[in-house]
Amino acid sequence: MSESSEDYFVIIATYNHPAEAHIAKTKLQSEGIEAFVLDEHMASINWHYTLAIGGVRLQVSREDE
Repeated sequence: MSESSEDYFVIIATYNHPAEAHIAKTKLQSEGIEAFVLDEHMASINWHYTLAIGGVRLQVSREDE
């Protein structure tokens, strides 16, 4: 049975600002961990919706968690 992307990736942190998430992503990538930033564009366009959507999320694979 194959895993869905929801089962394979996990959210490890949330941020109020996209720049903060990208700093953390860059640090993870420098250590060889692939990471993804989610909802950064929504937070950039409508910053006041950031809390409503759960913040800017940082995601990695479950095995890297």
